[in-house]
Amino acid sequence: MACSSLRYLFLYCFIACSGPAWMSCAGPAGTLEPVADEAWSTRLAARPPAAEIEALASLAGDWQVQLEDSRPGADPQLIAGGRASIEACLGAHFLTWEVSFFLADRTVEAYGLLGFDADAHRYQFLWLSELAPGMRLAQGRGDPARGIVLEIAERDPKNGALLRARSVLRVTDSDHFELSQFALDAETGDWMPRQLTRYTRISSVSD
Repeated sequence: MACSSLRYLFLYCFIACSGPAWMSCAGPAGTLEPVADEAWSTRLAARPPAAEIEALASLAGDWQVQLEDSRPGADPQLIAGGRASIEACLGAHFLTWEVSFFLADRTVEAYGLLGFDADAHRYQFLWLSELAPGMRLAQGRGDPARGIVLEIAERDPKNGALLRARSVLRVTDSDHFELSQFALDAETGDWMPRQLTRYTRISSVSD
């Protein structure tokens, strides 16, 4: 399935956030000038998808989503249900996320773009949500079965403190995977669970 214009916009944002490693896929001389869809396909076809992204190809499809509160000391509580669509994009170099969370009084939309920087040997995950103050780019390493650990580190604009957050993507079987969120406890240095998103397959791209 061809990528929509919205996905191309996310891809431009992803390249801008990722730095020089992906600038070779942008416009002339590393700029972000728009290029034709055919030009994108030609450039990316010359570089086959990384094995690390191919290992996640099975995530493509439609999913039922459950967002749970997983903070320690509290009973697991369902925050929101929803649906997600994950698609391979641009010659399977990237995976796009489109998620709708159904809250009590509204629907919250979120979008993601997952790629692998072969030069830096790390996954990169750009996440946009109606509830987030801005775009978040997480980066990390790992494998789907044991867990891909993605981390964000940024300065608090209020006091300059370094804030860190971690997400772990783990595929449990062909029809289930999880995305766990953790926050760093400044006093103990431990990563504390915050939220858990469970994905249950509805259909795959071959259905």
